[in-house]
Amino acid sequence: MHAVTSDFRVDLSLHVLSLSVSVAIALALVWHLIILISPLIEFRAAPIPPAVALDEIEAGPPAWAAMGDLEEPPTQAAAPQLLVATRDTVFRCEAGGRVTYTDRPCERGDMRVLHLRRN
Repeated sequence: MHAVTSDFRVDLSLHVLSLSVSVAIALALVWHLIILISPLIEFRAAPIPPAVALDEIEAGPPAWAAMGDLEEPPTQAAAPQLLVATRDTVFRCEAGGRVTYTDRPCERGDMRVLHLRRN
């Protein structure tokens, strides 16, 4: 009775194939690890600049000095009056198709100030 054995060339080709696939998987894993770790290495190698106080920073002339017809700095415009809410004031806010009524000025959208009359 003859034992059933495979041809040695088939065994050799299967071993070479499995070895090449294993090497390809290992190389792919190493390549991905290098790609993932390289930004961390570059980040650690970057020098950190020393902190500088604001007084030590040299700044150029102000922007109004670049204008030829100005001899002195322009005066500042008065700030717009802020809306002060009283007990009789209601703000109607409209933003994104929604209308709300509140006792505070609107942060975004259209706003109307409504003054309530007392009876």
